[in-house]
Amino acid sequence: MLFCQAVTKRTGESRSCRTRGNGAFTLIETLIGIGMLALLGAGSFWTMNAMNVYATSARLHSEAIAKAEQQVDAVLTKVPFDPVANPQLIPAVLTPGTTTQNGVLIYKDPVTSQVTVTGTMTTVVTDTGLAGTVGSTPTDLNIWQATVTVAWMFRGKNYSVSLDTMRAGNQ
Repeated sequence: MLFCQAVTKRTGESRSCRTRGNGAFTLIETLIGIGMLALLGAGSFWTMNAMNVYATSARLHSEAIAKAEQQVDAVLTKVPFDPVANPQLIPAVLTPGTTTQNGVLIYKDPVTSQVTVTGTMTTVVTDTGLAGTVGSTPTDLNIWQATVTVAWMFRGKNYSVSLDTMRAGNQ
């Protein structure tokens, strides 16, 4: 206001120095404010979506580990396991070689009971061939190794977890 009065005195104009719309926002100021609010809303929405994707990915990883642990538990607990018996006593879960199960349930929606993610569980069982010496006689230790891998796809990306275990015969 002081600037306006000083200019008016110098130029000799008798115009009023009052500004139009005291206390009102212009259209530009309003649009900028609305734009900033829209950016804030979009940023919040994107952040929440990213957090939800991360949480879902972590949940699927935990479920896949649980499936692999169940298979490892079966490898370690199925009896009888006596590979030196005649005939050999080997449970189906410890059959040497590769076993693949398709359609393994990874996640089911608790509200709708809809299966949303399935995967593949591959179990590879091998005889380690480890031997020890008892006195002067080499003896096969009958230690077998099992590797359980659970693989699944989420949002177009492949994921997998793998667990290893070893088991000795029950003799």
